[in-house]
Amino acid sequence: DKDGVALHPNEYQLHSVYLDGDQKEPRVVADRLGHGFVLVWEDGLADGSGNAIVARRFNNDGLALGPEFIVNQSTLGHQEAPSLAMDWVGNWIVTWRDGSTPFTRFMARRYDADCAPLGDEFVVRDSTVAHVRLPSVAVDDAGEDFVIGYTARGAGETNSDIWAERYAFTPIAEATPPAIGATFQMDLYMPGSAGLFYILVGSFGTAPGLPLPDGRVFPLALDVLFDFSLFNPNTPPFSGFQGTLDGDGKAVATLDLPFDPGIVGVTLNFAAVSVDLGFIDLADQLRQVTEAAPFVLQ
Repeated sequence: DKDGVALHPNEYQLHSVYLDGDQKEPRVVADRLGHGFVLVWEDGLADGSGNAIVARRFNNDGLALGPEFIVNQSTLGHQEAPSLAMDWVGNWIVTWRDGSTPFTRFMARRYDADCAPLGDEFVVRDSTVAHVRLPSVAVDDAGEDFVIGYTARGAGETNSDIWAERYAFTPIAEATPPAIGATFQMDLYMPGSAGLFYILVGSFGTAPGLPLPDGRVFPLALDVLFDFSLFNPNTPPFSGFQGTLDGDGKAVATLDLPFDPGIVGVTLNFAAVSVDLGFIDLADQLRQVTEAAPFVLQ
């Protein structure tokens, strides 16, 4: 606990399926909701060809939420040196050094809060001229931006350099262009919030954000000018600005833009928040809070 008192009377083994071979290089991250943590490590025999990257999820009491599973899809050679990071709601990313090619490369893979993969593994750095090692990853609270750093040394060189790759995930994406006189459609994708209620807020971006009771800041404030400028009292233009995310954490929102050449070039900003209505207090309800996504009217 916060006073340094063990919450479990004894140490206990965290892996249960892969018992043979070395289990080493553990890395652990926890979400900010107090729901649990994910452990990742190297296993010596799990994928049948050298070391594998293995993960397991636990609740906040240290009880396993299922068996461990193999992260890497490329199995030839050694998969080593894992590093992982987790956003506020429990979505996480892991990166590692992959030895399945003649020159070492880095791979990464993303997962949601239930440890369901958000796509296949992907190459971070694939070098035929450099020796790369020691990957490290960090992600922001919203889970939208992550950076993977590593060291690299070119062939024949004696000194290593520090490099980094930056990636962005967009939870609010343009599905149709924001053109005047047309319907502007946005696709929402909020991993870790499947089945939860969401609210999408629009703003011209002139108002400051709203402080939230859990310490975060919602990037937009309610913008009266936004509603007044775009709202037609005879034909409400907003659809899908609140509702329930589907089983994949997805939803669609649309906005019927007026045919007004005077607003071409104006930037509209949108941000979303997901909440778990099974809780009473807002601080307990809050889940994912996105960054503001800007769209320029055409």
